[in-house]
Formats: sequence, structure tokens, C-alpha cells
Amino acid sequence: MQALVQQLSLGREVVVITGDATSLKPQLTAAGFSVEVLAP
Repeated sequence: MQALVQQLSLGREVVVITGDATSLKPQLTAAGFSVEVLAP
């Protein structure tokens, strides 16, 4: 996905993922994504 975004030169996108932040954040960070956790 990151390669596609770079090819299209779209800039910064926002993706919303719902789930357990404890398990998802480390995986997304390891994949090179910047993660921001918003809790209700």
C-alpha cells in the first residue's frame, strides 16, 4: 500500500482501524506506519 501511495504521490492519508490497540499498534508501527490511538 505504501508503495502505491508513493507512486500516486497522494501525500498523507488517514486510515481508521478499529480493534485492540495493544496488539495492533506494534504491528502497524513495525510495518512503518505512524500510529495515533484515539480512545473514546
